[in-house]
Amino acid sequence: MRSTRLHFTPRVFVRAIIAFLIIAIAALIGLSFLPTPILRQLFFLWISQPPDPTPPPPTILAPRGALPTTTVGLQEWALHEGGQYSSVGSGFLLKLDDGRIVGVTTSHSVGDIGDPANALQWIAFDVAGRDGFITESDTLFGAPGAPREGDDMSVDYVLLTVSGEIDQSLALAPDARGGPQPGERVSLHPL
Repeated sequence: MRSTRLHFTPRVFVRAIIAFLIIAIAALIGLSFLPTPILRQLFFLWISQPPDPTPPPPTILAPRGALPTTTVGLQEWALHEGGQYSSVGSGFLLKLDDGRIVGVTTSHSVGDIGDPANALQWIAFDVAGRDGFITESDTLFGAPGAPREGDDMSVDYVLLTVSGEIDQSLALAPDARGGPQPGERVSLHPL
Protein backbone atom coordinates (compact mmCIF):
# COMPACT_ATOMS: atom_id res chain seq x y z
CA MET A 1 0.00 0.00 0.00
CA ARG A 2 1.25 3.30 -0.96
CA SER A 3 0.70 6.36 1.25
CA THR A 4 -0.26 9.62 -0.27
CA ARG A 5 1.19 12.71 1.21
CA LEU A 6 -0.54 16.02 0.89
CA HIS A 7 1.65 18.80 -0.17
CA PHE A 8 0.78 22.16 1.24
CA THR A 9 1.67 24.60 -1.47
CA PRO A 10 0.97 28.32 -1.63
CA ARG A 11 -1.75 27.63 -4.21
CA VAL A 12 -3.55 25.21 -1.82
CA PHE A 13 -3.19 27.74 1.01
CA VAL A 14 -4.74 30.57 -1.06
CA ARG A 15 -7.59 28.30 -2.19
CA ALA A 16 -8.27 27.29 1.44
CA ILE A 17 -8.44 30.95 2.52
CA ILE A 18 -10.78 31.79 -0.39
CA ALA A 19 -13.04 28.85 0.50
CA PHE A 20 -13.10 29.91 4.16
CA LEU A 21 -13.97 33.50 3.22
CA ILE A 22 -16.78 32.36 0.89
CA ILE A 23 -18.26 30.18 3.66
CA ALA A 24 -17.93 33.04 6.22
CA ILE A 25 -19.60 35.54 3.86
CA ALA A 26 -22.44 33.10 3.13
CA ALA A 27 -22.92 32.52 6.89
CA LEU A 28 -23.02 36.29 7.58
CA ILE A 29 -25.52 36.81 4.74
CA GLY A 30 -27.65 34.02 6.19
CA LEU A 31 -27.50 35.57 9.67
CA SER A 32 -28.56 38.96 8.29
CA PHE A 33 -31.95 37.48 7.39
CA LEU A 34 -32.67 36.56 11.02
CA PRO A 35 -35.00 38.86 13.01
CA THR A 36 -33.26 41.55 15.07
CA PRO A 37 -34.19 40.08 18.51
CA ILE A 38 -32.60 36.75 17.57
CA LEU A 39 -29.48 38.48 16.24
CA ARG A 40 -29.20 40.51 19.43
CA GLN A 41 -29.62 37.39 21.53
CA LEU A 42 -26.96 35.51 19.54
CA PHE A 43 -24.54 38.43 19.85
CA PHE A 44 -25.03 38.77 23.62
CA LEU A 45 -24.71 35.00 24.14
CA TRP A 46 -21.40 35.23 22.38
CA ILE A 47 -20.03 37.99 24.63
CA SER A 48 -21.76 37.33 27.99
CA GLN A 49 -23.91 34.99 30.01
CA PRO A 50 -27.66 35.36 29.52
CA PRO A 51 -29.48 37.25 32.27
CA ASP A 52 -31.64 35.47 34.80
CA PRO A 53 -35.20 34.96 33.59
CA THR A 54 -37.62 37.77 34.37
CA PRO A 55 -39.73 36.83 37.38
CA PRO A 56 -43.47 36.60 36.81
CA PRO A 57 -45.60 39.55 37.96
CA PRO A 58 -46.62 39.33 41.61
CA THR A 59 -49.93 37.84 42.57
CA ILE A 60 -51.85 40.36 44.65
CA LEU A 61 -53.78 38.44 47.29
CA ALA A 62 -54.94 41.38 49.40
CA PRO A 63 -58.40 42.75 48.65
CA ARG A 64 -58.55 46.09 46.92
CA GLY A 65 -59.70 48.93 49.15
CA ALA A 66 -62.60 51.15 48.25
CA LEU A 67 -61.74 54.42 46.55
CA PRO A 68 -62.88 57.64 48.25
CA THR A 69 -66.33 58.84 47.22
CA THR A 70 -65.70 62.50 48.16
CA THR A 71 -62.86 64.97 47.89
CA VAL A 72 -60.03 63.96 50.19
CA GLY A 73 -57.21 66.13 48.85
CA LEU A 74 -57.28 69.37 50.82
CA GLN A 75 -55.71 72.78 50.32
CA GLU A 76 -53.26 73.73 53.04
CA TRP A 77 -52.96 77.23 54.49
CA ALA A 78 -50.34 78.56 56.90
CA LEU A 79 -50.51 81.52 59.26
CA HIS A 80 -47.21 83.03 60.35
CA GLU A 81 -46.83 85.48 63.21
CA GLY A 82 -47.95 88.96 62.18
CA GLY A 83 -49.28 87.83 58.80
CA GLN A 84 -52.36 86.43 57.13
CA TYR A 85 -53.18 82.92 56.01
CA SER A 86 -51.46 82.03 52.75
CA SER A 87 -51.85 78.95 50.57
CA VAL A 88 -48.76 76.78 50.97
CA GLY A 89 -49.59 73.34 49.64
CA SER A 90 -51.92 70.42 50.12
CA GLY A 91 -52.66 67.72 52.65
CA PHE A 92 -55.28 65.27 53.80
CA LEU A 93 -57.00 63.92 56.90
CA LEU A 94 -56.23 60.43 58.17
CA LYS A 95 -58.55 58.44 60.46
CA LEU A 96 -56.59 56.26 62.87
CA ASP A 97 -57.73 52.87 64.17
CA ASP A 98 -58.83 54.41 67.48
CA GLY A 99 -61.12 56.88 65.65
CA ARG A 100 -58.97 59.99 66.04
CA ILE A 101 -58.43 62.12 62.95
CA VAL A 102 -54.98 63.50 62.16
CA GLY A 103 -54.04 66.18 59.64
CA VAL A 104 -51.18 65.21 57.32
CA THR A 105 -49.05 67.54 55.24
CA THR A 106 -45.46 68.04 54.14
CA SER A 107 -42.75 69.70 56.18
CA HIS A 108 -41.33 71.58 53.20
CA SER A 109 -44.64 73.44 52.77
CA VAL A 110 -44.40 75.04 56.24
CA GLY A 111 -40.64 75.05 56.78
CA ASP A 112 -38.62 73.44 59.50
CA ILE A 113 -40.97 73.52 62.49
CA GLY A 114 -38.07 72.76 64.83
CA ASP A 115 -36.32 75.98 63.79
CA PRO A 116 -36.94 78.74 66.40
CA ALA A 117 -36.92 81.32 63.58
CA ASN A 118 -39.97 79.67 62.00
CA ALA A 119 -42.87 81.89 63.14
CA LEU A 120 -45.59 79.44 62.04
CA GLN A 121 -48.67 79.67 64.28
CA TRP A 122 -51.54 77.81 62.59
CA ILE A 123 -52.09 75.33 59.75
CA ALA A 124 -55.56 75.06 58.23
CA PHE A 125 -57.18 72.83 55.62
CA ASP A 126 -60.06 73.55 53.26
CA VAL A 127 -61.81 71.93 50.32
CA ALA A 128 -61.37 73.76 47.02
CA GLY A 129 -64.55 75.61 46.09
CA ARG A 130 -66.02 75.59 49.60
CA ASP A 131 -66.09 78.55 51.96
CA GLY A 132 -64.17 78.39 55.23
CA PHE A 133 -61.66 76.02 56.71
CA ILE A 134 -62.50 72.44 57.60
CA THR A 135 -60.06 72.55 60.47
CA GLU A 136 -57.31 74.70 61.96
CA SER A 137 -54.50 73.36 64.10
CA ASP A 138 -51.69 74.76 66.21
CA THR A 139 -50.72 71.42 67.80
CA LEU A 140 -48.51 68.69 66.40
CA PHE A 141 -49.45 65.02 66.59
CA GLY A 142 -45.98 63.67 67.43
CA ALA A 143 -42.61 64.96 66.34
CA PRO A 144 -42.53 66.58 62.90
CA GLY A 145 -40.29 65.50 60.09
CA ALA A 146 -37.93 67.83 58.28
CA PRO A 147 -38.07 69.40 54.82
CA ARG A 148 -36.68 66.88 52.40
CA GLU A 149 -33.29 67.17 50.78
CA GLY A 150 -32.77 65.17 47.62
CA ASP A 151 -35.04 62.22 46.88
CA ASP A 152 -35.71 61.01 50.44
CA MET A 153 -39.36 61.96 50.94
CA SER A 154 -39.84 59.73 54.00
CA VAL A 155 -38.69 62.55 56.32
CA ASP A 156 -40.91 65.25 54.80
CA TYR A 157 -44.08 65.14 56.94
CA VAL A 158 -46.04 67.00 59.59
CA LEU A 159 -48.86 65.37 61.55
CA LEU A 160 -51.39 67.69 63.17
CA THR A 161 -53.84 67.21 66.02
CA VAL A 162 -57.32 67.97 64.70
CA SER A 163 -60.10 69.06 66.99
CA GLY A 164 -63.72 69.96 66.50
CA GLU A 165 -66.44 68.40 64.40
CA ILE A 166 -64.96 66.91 61.21
CA ASP A 167 -66.90 65.43 58.31
CA GLN A 168 -65.83 61.76 58.51
CA SER A 169 -66.14 61.32 54.73
CA LEU A 170 -63.16 63.68 54.26
CA ALA A 171 -60.80 61.41 56.23
CA LEU A 172 -58.91 58.52 54.67
CA ALA A 173 -58.42 55.24 56.51
CA PRO A 174 -54.99 53.58 56.35
CA ASP A 175 -54.73 50.43 54.28
CA ALA A 176 -54.66 47.41 56.58
CA ARG A 177 -51.91 45.92 54.40
CA GLY A 178 -49.57 48.78 55.30
CA GLY A 179 -48.94 49.93 51.76
CA PRO A 180 -49.40 49.10 48.10
CA GLN A 181 -48.33 45.67 46.97
CA PRO A 182 -45.64 45.27 44.27
CA GLY A 183 -47.29 45.56 40.87
CA GLU A 184 -50.46 47.17 42.24
CA ARG A 185 -51.86 50.19 40.45
CA VAL A 186 -52.02 53.47 42.37
CA SER A 187 -54.77 56.05 41.77
CA LEU A 188 -54.01 59.75 41.97
CA HIS A 189 -56.77 62.30 42.44
CA PRO A 190 -56.18 65.96 41.54
CA LEU A 191 -57.36 68.70 43.89
